[in-house]
Amino acid sequence: MSIYSIRSFVIIINIVAFCGFVCVALAQKESLTLKIETDKKSPILKHLNELAQEMEATAKVYKTTNQKAYWENEGKKSFNKLLRAHGYYAGNIDAEFPEDKPNSIIFYINNQQRYKLTKITITHEANSNSKIITPGLSKLRINEGDAAIASNIIEAQKNILDYIENNNCLLSLSISHAATINHLENSVEINFIINAGPSANIEKIEFTGLKKVNKEYARKLVKLENGQCFRNSYITKARGRLQKSGLFASTTPTIPQKTKADSSVPVTFNLTERKQKSIKAGVSYGTDLGLGATLGWENRNFFGSGEGVQAELFGNQKEQILELNYTEPFYRRDDQTLKLSAKAEKRTSKAFDSMEGSVSGFLERDLLDHWTGGFGLKFAQSRIKDKIEGPTKNQEFSLLSTPLFITHDNRKNILDPRNGHEVKIEGAPFFSLNSKAKPFLKGKISGTTYFPFKSKYTPVIAVRGAIGTIVGVKALRVPHTERFYVGGASSLRGYAYQLVGELNKHKKPFGGRSFLETSIELRVRVTEDIGIVGFLDSGMAYRSILPSKKPKLLHGAGFGVRYITNFGPLRADIGFPLNKRKSVDDAFQLYFGIGQSF
Repeated sequence: MSIYSIRSFVIIINIVAFCGFVCVALAQKESLTLKIETDKKSPILKHLNELAQEMEATAKVYKTTNQKAYWENEGKKSFNKLLRAHGYYAGNIDAEFPEDKPNSIIFYINNQQRYKLTKITITHEANSNSKIITPGLSKLRINEGDAAIASNIIEAQKNILDYIENNNCLLSLSISHAATINHLENSVEINFIINAGPSANIEKIEFTGLKKVNKEYARKLVKLENGQCFRNSYITKARGRLQKSGLFASTTPTIPQKTKADSSVPVTFNLTERKQKSIKAGVSYGTDLGLGATLGWENRNFFGSGEGVQAELFGNQKEQILELNYTEPFYRRDDQTLKLSAKAEKRTSKAFDSMEGSVSGFLERDLLDHWTGGFGLKFAQSRIKDKIEGPTKNQEFSLLSTPLFITHDNRKNILDPRNGHEVKIEGAPFFSLNSKAKPFLKGKISGTTYFPFKSKYTPVIAVRGAIGTIVGVKALRVPHTERFYVGGASSLRGYAYQLVGELNKHKKPFGGRSFLETSIELRVRVTEDIGIVGFLDSGMAYRSILPSKKPKLLHGAGFGVRYITNFGPLRADIGFPLNKRKSVDDAFQLYFGIGQSF
């Protein structure tokens, strides 16, 4: 069977599977329909419609013996709860089953008048520690006369808790509230009730269950010191840092309910260590790069203090990479990490073939919340066979660089991000050690952001952009391994790997001194396990120092299917070149992998 026949067979299989998923999703729509009839000017109309859509989606999955009776009852309870949450304590709801639409329920909702807050107080429980610093009512961000909206009241309760926690040292603290509703005057009185324990400080920090992890490393992770102020938020953050290290399966603290005579209290973390060694394997596929495989080994606690050692081997038809990494946390500072790396790689492309070995060392430092910065030193020795300038010729480069970067990343799930963003600025000067070639400076800025929507199928719009430049030398003087290339699964889908840019007369890419890339995706869930993605990518690599109007950006579009698993989505995409170049671009490109594309 020819390569073309294999590609055609694969794409047909994927299209059939995709259509099958869509058909299943559409078939599920033949289910119960919930509609809302209420005042079109109601301040909560949007919330009522969103709740109706959520219940309708649930009804498609959750089948009952009597759908209409069940969802009439559930609908009334849910809509009434929503009304009360927004301050409508006297609203009423009726339901109708239209004869011309047997699978529909119409809910008639009368909001009536919204209740207002007429009195706000803060008091203590009988046994509460009253000798503490408490906030004034102005700190609550709600006022008498405001609508009695539940989320605002809960937020005010949290503000009280945070204020007291941050301004006192207390063994325990809880805040509750009591609401008094006056239906005659359409009003609500709120009393926030403080239950504070005794003042406390930490006597000592102890650990149980440690076997292979050094106690001093665990002490650095929790960032707690003997004699410091005791706050439950400190304990919560300490547990988070222990869990984030990846070394512990459980991190339960033991804290006495009473303080000692000097107001001190010991804190003991009962730890269960995880297995420290693991093996990983993965596969990927793209019509431009062929079948790829990854095999890796990791030890997360090599010397007993969280030192990580990773070895990874990756290969496909055009790239083979062997990489060894060593990571040492708390290197000379509690907020600093040392990273050492050795890498060997072989590449084959239309522009060049290369073999390169490199070693590098980085110092990374936590700057602020979600902010990380770092700098390092890297040496790379490469042998390149240039296929651009006439007959192929061999070149050797010995490059020394001092890269640095700064990153802001508040994404919660890197494999399947649904909110947050990442911005990275990186750059490095390069110096040649084996020739009189001029030094050059390479810089890049990239970012991704995500916009989730609370509606049916939980759509997310994902946006990515990147731009880079190389200054100091002409384009053809930059080693191929350091030029910018665009095209492929991680940049511009629909076009082959590294093939988006200015080409020579043999249709081979020069590579660029600058580049520009943008991507936008719409991600939706048609079922709990199946997602569908539509995307539009744009990009170009330029020989000029900055992106320009010529050559024009190329665009690629396509769609994909995601199968959601516990460790991340399995990805299958097909991309089509919207600016197909004759004798250069194929009709489509296929990509398979793990995790969202960005």
